[in-house]
Amino acid sequence: MSHPAAPTSLDKLNKFQLDKVLNEDPLTHTLTLLGTLPGEDAAPVKAIVRIEKTALDSQRAGSILGDDGLIHRVTLEESTDIVCVIRYPFLADIVNPRQYTWLFGWLREDRERDVKINIICPATDVHVRKACHPSFPLHSLHV
Repeated sequence: MSHPAAPTSLDKLNKFQLDKVLNEDPLTHTLTLLGTLPGEDAAPVKAIVRIEKTALDSQRAGSILGDDGLIHRVTLEESTDIVCVIRYPFLADIVNPRQYTWLFGWLREDRERDVKINIICPATDVHVRKACHPSFPLHSLHV
């Protein structure tokens, strides 16, 4: 089970409020966004959303998510709490496994999966710092 603020559906993902683009990388076909998601008590929770596909234009970052956004459907792929506990039990004291969620998204209904969406929520300042550095893949953002 992911963190309560981490989106597991398109309705929840569309509540993401973009603060800024952390990284744009046409070589890895990714766009990394910093913003917030509503928490259980509606207080904003810092989140990093990394979207992978063909080169994404950072000028269109504000139109990717939202009620009228480009992504029309998502499905939950995985959340890390089970993986961390089963494969890496020693991480339980180091990592909050509920911070990491993966979704697949579709830009239109009649297509294969168009994008993979990685979410870190809640995101710490360390996550943000690492996400700004283009040489760090998402899996190295774990703190």
